[in-house]
Amino acid sequence: MKVNIVEHNKGIRPQIKLRVQRVEANVWEDLSFHVHHYRTKKLNKSSKCFVFYWEDKVVGFCAVLHAPKRNMSNALSISRLVVLPQFHGLNIGSIICNFVGGIFKNEGYKLYIKTVNMAIGNYFNTHTDVWRATVYNQKFRPRNMDESKYRNRIASKSFCHEYCGKEITGYEDMLLSVSEMRKNRQSLNINHNNDMDNLQTESAATMT
Repeated sequence: MKVNIVEHNKGIRPQIKLRVQRVEANVWEDLSFHVHHYRTKKLNKSSKCFVFYWEDKVVGFCAVLHAPKRNMSNALSISRLVVLPQFHGLNIGSIICNFVGGIFKNEGYKLYIKTVNMAIGNYFNTHTDVWRATVYNQKFRPRNMDESKYRNRIASKSFCHEYCGKEITGYEDMLLSVSEMRKNRQSLNINHNNDMDNLQTESAATMT
């Protein structure tokens, strides 16, 4: 297998090959991801949650929440995305988002994300074949909006996008309900190359 190199401002880094586990919502606090997120520390327990590893190290967390919109019952939102500080600058956040977007698109969902993170927002803006900007992209929330209704909205300018990339097949069991996952424990690996558009199954790992 060809070995790919990821260029990084601290030097040349090895191929980014992530392993992901479907986990329950309590992992958000149990592994202290909540202390690294800029929004509320709480997490909706109905979220589908994933922990990502690089080799034997935990590197990130992603939670996806059902977020139906008008005339769109199949809409989802990435409600929480955390890459641990020591792994910033390696494009791990975009790898995670692309993977999550692909597996949910394969199930017929539309995945959205809203973030104020400049690095990942710029990635979305420049990779229009994978992420489509919504009408709210890089717009400020009006100051006169009902603060009680929009208390969790970010007042600063946000990056708002919909995943429009390729479907990723073979991971349907990772999206089952928690009760079903407990019965059918499933795990997978992600192999990602430096052109940011290729995700492949590598091997299995045990979900706990």
